[in-house]
Order: sequence, then C-alpha cells, then structure tokens
Amino acid sequence: MWIHFRKIANFGAISKIEKYIKIKNPKPYLISKFIIFTDYKKTNMKILQILYHL
Repeated sequence: MWIHFRKIANFGAISKIEKYIKIKNPKPYLISKFIIFTDYKKTNMKILQILYHL
C-alpha cells in the first residue's frame, strides 16, 4: 500500500516525510503513513497540504 503511494507521489518528497516522521514520531509512524495514503484517495491537493504541513 505504501509502495503504491510512493510511486504516485514521487519527487523524493515521500522519503523526506518518512525520515521526518521516524525522527519526530517513532511510535505513530505507521499510523501517519496510513492516514496520508487514505487522504490521497480524496484529492491530490489534500495530500500536498498534509505533506507540506509536516
């Protein structure tokens, strides 16, 4: 599921998000990824907002 999302939203942004979440929030890391992926289904704009807010 996460790999599929990575293909959709490349540009290296996802790896930066992964790094940030691992450092700042080691515990809810998987939950954050799931929320980001779920919101992608709604709209691309929503995803961009989430990524930039992180």
